[in-house]
Parts: sequence; C-alpha cells; structure tokens
Amino acid sequence: MLVSHSRKKSLLVSSKDKLRGYIVSVRFLKKENTATIVVFLMWNVALFIVAINGISTFWASIKDHIAELGARNSLFSFLTPIVLAIACGVLPASFKSVLVFWRFKNVLPGCRFMELANNDPRIDASFITEQFDTKPNSPHEQNAVWYKWYKAVQNQITVQEAHKQFLLNRDMTGIAFLFFIFGSPAIFFAGSSVLNSSFYLAITMLQFVIFSVVARNHGNRFVCNVLVEYQNKNS
Repeated sequence: MLVSHSRKKSLLVSSKDKLRGYIVSVRFLKKENTATIVVFLMWNVALFIVAINGISTFWASIKDHIAELGARNSLFSFLTPIVLAIACGVLPASFKSVLVFWRFKNVLPGCRFMELANNDPRIDASFITEQFDTKPNSPHEQNAVWYKWYKAVQNQITVQEAHKQFLLNRDMTGIAFLFFIFGSPAIFFAGSSVLNSSFYLAITMLQFVIFSVVARNHGNRFVCNVLVEYQNKNS
C-alpha cells in the first residue's frame, strides 16, 4: 500500500513538473514574440487614428487627442485602442484558437493529427498506424496522443520554431479581430467620414482573415513537425 501511494505521488509530481515545464516554454516563446506584437499593435493604433482624422493630420491628431482629453469624442477615440490592447492581453487562448481555426468544437489542430499526417509527404503513414494497438478516432483521443508525442520532442528546433510562429500569429489574429469588431463601430461613433470608416472596416477585416489563415497554417505545421520529429526519433 505504501509503495502504491508513493508511486501515485511520484506520478502526480511528474505530471505537475511536465505541465509547469510546458507553461514556462510557452511563456518563453511568447516573450520572444513581444517586439513583433508591439509593432503590430502600434500599426493598428496608427490605422485607427488615421481613419478618424485622415493621414494629413495624423501627427497633429495625436497631440490633439492628448491635449483635448476633456472632449467626449477625443477621449472616446483616444482610449479605444488602449482598451482593445488590454482586452487582447486577457483574451483566452481557447477563444483565439476559435478565431484561428473557425470552429467551436475540437479546435486544437492536434485533434486532427491523423488527417494532417496523411497530407504531409514527410510523414510515413505506416509508422503512425504502427504506434497504436487501437487507432485513436475521436478528436480528444487524437489530441491526447499528439500531446504525448509533443512532450517527447518539444525541445527540437523545428518544433519550437513552429510553435513560436503559431503563438505569434494566433496573438496577432486576436488583435486584428478586436480592432475589426470594436474599432470599426468606434470609428463611426467618433464622427469619422463614411469613406474613412469603410476604408478602416475593409483593412481590419482583411488583416483579420489573413492572419487567421496564416496562424492556422502555422498551427497545422506545428502539429506535423511534432510528428516528423517523433518519427525521426523512433524509427
């Protein structure tokens, strides 16, 4: 009984250590993406200000927004980008994944690794099937298997780089979505012209679609790189 209890305790500690290691790894990768995220956020803030005031008065409008915070419209249009930036920081990772993969169930690409493996010429389909006594069919089972393999090869450069790119583009998709959904009506209520409002709406919608597709491709690549590295390690 004591041995059994000790073994359970050891397994529990091991699981916690693995989870802690994964969280640290993700935080490290996200930290490396910080500079790019800041530049992208600055671009969206600049685009927001231009849409309100026009490009000819871009720099002057920044000074005016700071000097005239007492005015209702100035306060509204000045604070909107700041609020959106904060909101993006607290946007759940699960919701960002929904924005990337355009689905509400079984969002993570690991849930579909069997399908992705069949479409990647680097992966030997027979190797994948040989790993199971019973083939995982449900999305939950597939993601559990894939995550186990990910833990075995997470330190490989190709895996880390693909993971980093996925996290970067997923975060930029979240930012693009917030400026598209909330920035567009804010432009209208701030009294911008129809032309500027339409321009802003089109640009923010386009960048949201582009970054969601790019993030999706990087997410799928991340899954496949894990499979390739695991295959190379065990074949």
